[in-house]
Amino acid sequence: MGPVRRTFDSDFFHRYYFDPATAVLVEDQMVRRARFVLSYLDFLGIEVASVLDVGCGVGLWRRTLRRTDRRIHVRSVRWYRGRLRRHFVGAGGGVFLPRRARSTLLALERQE
Repeated sequence: MGPVRRTFDSDFFHRYYFDPATAVLVEDQMVRRARFVLSYLDFLGIEVASVLDVGCGVGLWRRTLRRTDRRIHVRSVRWYRGRLRRHFVGAGGGVFLPRRARSTLLALERQE
């Protein structure tokens, strides 16, 4: 096994998104995934008005949702961070807490 990759450069995106032999996901799979998610939410009676696209990958989720149901508004992480930052604080690991929450946050750091 080679060294762990720590950068998301053009070689990374080519290998995992654009090379048919090594891609982890192709657009057809994303279309089926989006249809499944939306159908399941519909089954549960949950109406989807907007979705947060966390910005991982090359935008397949955003494109697919827009094509699948044009009524869904897809928001970007940039919007999310800019609009909601004043109300929430990052707790690490993708978890955000309301600034008014009475919580003690601890951060563990590792230096290399």
